[in-house]
Amino acid sequence: MLQKFIKLKTSIRIFFEIVLSSEGQREFGNKSLPSIEEENWSLIEGMCIIVRIFAKATEVLSGEKFPTFVYAMPILRRI
Repeated sequence: MLQKFIKLKTSIRIFFEIVLSSEGQREFGNKSLPSIEEENWSLIEGMCIIVRIFAKATEVLSGEKFPTFVYAMPILRRI
């Protein structure tokens, strides 16, 4: 989900620019939406890197057609 969110980064920024413009204020009303600062984008990208490690480990350890127990300790050490 976070990876897809990052892929939409440009579109999300454009959306916030439109909402904050006078035209956007007329269309969407005077709703105050929280914008996403560059610091938060960096945080989201860092989270993707961390979560990707656990996703790969889960994928390997979830095999059904081969034994996965022997992979548990080496994977846990890498994490």
